[in-house]
Amino acid sequence: MIVCASIWGFFTFIYPRESHQEREEKKTAAALAIYEQYQENAAQREEDFWNKAGPGAKEAFDFLEKARNALRSVVHVDPGQAMQLVQEQPEILIVDLRTPEEFAEGHIPGAVNRDFGVEDFKKSLEDLDKSKPWLIHGASGERSSSALKPAVEVGAFDLYHLDGGFNAWKEAKLRVE
Repeated sequence: MIVCASIWGFFTFIYPRESHQEREEKKTAAALAIYEQYQENAAQREEDFWNKAGPGAKEAFDFLEKARNALRSVVHVDPGQAMQLVQEQPEILIVDLRTPEEFAEGHIPGAVNRDFGVEDFKKSLEDLDKSKPWLIHGASGERSSSALKPAVEVGAFDLYHLDGGFNAWKEAKLRVE
């Protein structure tokens, strides 16, 4: 602001007989020049910031940014939409969060079981392929809602949540193993 005001003052002193439009054009040109200089320096300031932050800081920040965006972009699907996802994306990882006993009584074909109730639940997710989309579900949707944050924390960023869980899947009379 001070720089712009100084430049404006300079222009009015040097060119006192200019029209209002001419003065406005010069004022705009000066403001654009200052903005361009600011933009040119922005990249250098950002690089300096990350250099001062230390090794790994940029990667940590990028990971946190991805995690924040992933939690905001979880796609909630009903059983019909989930079935369509499974058919259209055969690589999708279906993560069943019920107990091993519940899982043994029946599960979505191709699902892997990770018991949400175990103490080291987050650690149990670490060996799953994070490059694939995940369809997460529990029995009714409660466990899976709570599991979204740990899933993102281990690096799963393409998440689908089966609303109503396995119970809704069965009620829709979809295939069960």
